[in-house]
Amino acid sequence: MNPPSKEDVLPPVKNIIQLPTKPLNSEEWDKLKVDFKEKANFENWIISQMVKCHISVDVAKSVLA
Repeated sequence: MNPPSKEDVLPPVKNIIQLPTKPLNSEEWDKLKVDFKEKANFENWIISQMVKCHISVDVAKSVLA
């Protein structure tokens, strides 16, 4: 039996959240955090995704507010 190739293995599906395109208020961020599966890492994940996707600085500042 052959070991599975990289093409046969799907990456795990997790933390699929639509990144905001405008600054959110704290209630809106709380709602997104509820939808996030790994609660302890929400802020780290969301900031890293914003950097990766070149999201507006104003949106990034709203998560920190």
